[in-house]
Amino acid sequence: MPVNLDALRRRLTSALADRRISASEAQSLLSEATREGLAPEETAFLRDVLARNADRFEPGADTALRKLLETPRRDLPDPALLNKHQGQLGFEVYEGELFVDGAKETDVLQGSIANCYMVSSFAAVAHTHPEVIENAIRDNGDGTFTVKLYEQSDYGAPKQVEITVDGDLPTAQGATKPKYAKDAQAGELWVPILEKAFAQWKGNYDAIGNGGSPGEVMSALLGTRGTYFGLREGMDGDALYRQLKAGLDSGKAVVAATHGEEQEALYSGTGLYAWHAYTVLGVSEENGVKKVTLRNPWGYSEPGGNGPDDGIFQLTLAEFAKYYAGVWMN
Repeated sequence: MPVNLDALRRRLTSALADRRISASEAQSLLSEATREGLAPEETAFLRDVLARNADRFEPGADTALRKLLETPRRDLPDPALLNKHQGQLGFEVYEGELFVDGAKETDVLQGSIANCYMVSSFAAVAHTHPEVIENAIRDNGDGTFTVKLYEQSDYGAPKQVEITVDGDLPTAQGATKPKYAKDAQAGELWVPILEKAFAQWKGNYDAIGNGGSPGEVMSALLGTRGTYFGLREGMDGDALYRQLKAGLDSGKAVVAATHGEEQEALYSGTGLYAWHAYTVLGVSEENGVKKVTLRNPWGYSEPGGNGPDDGIFQLTLAEFAKYYAGVWMN
């Protein structure tokens, strides 16, 4: 049965008024409250007692009280895994921080799920507006995270939605890293938590794991509608360069996708992949040659001769127009 809050208040107040309170006395005073669990108002009261009287507890008593008052970890239902992974993967608890040193495009690593369109969009927004990512995810302090996204409407302003998920992530037996999206930074969680929130929002991991639109993902994160334009070999390079540069200079997140699998032969030996989305990080001009800098969301695999195999590489503008089908900006 719930503890009598008034009685507990009197007993604690009396003990603290007369003398310092020991760890064993603290344990005794609170055992009745913790045996059946604390109501929210009781937890709030006891935390307040700790804050106002910390100097009056003997060594160990404060720690004992805080341990008693630790917020229990909430375990929420998980979105269903990809159909092909049913019975092969499970959900494991991961400990860490949402952000170790802020959101960065290089944090993002795609996993064994066909959502390059999504994770390349995460990286694009992290590249141009890391604060959007950082403000979109809230650690609730109980093992759960609430993610703020925007649902677009054809008839008005986007509607803000909040999705709460726990920190259990899809993992193969015996593995130490998530099977789907993950952070390159050890101990950082924002990438798989954000991916899980999208899966929860859309119904399951299959709903986000069979291709999709980068534009929709960026709109969900930013709350604004973006633009799309197609590419073709031999198009006006100067106009394309100006369009890309203007978007990037104005702080827009940019993602580009290659042609479909029907043109897979086009990519043989190039280090690029058909039907794959890449984050556009920048444009530059060197000795009269205009170039585009891109990132593969795998965090590796790129055209040769582009430095370390970290997924970041450059193409000439002509190569970009040849190998890529279209660009999303937001």
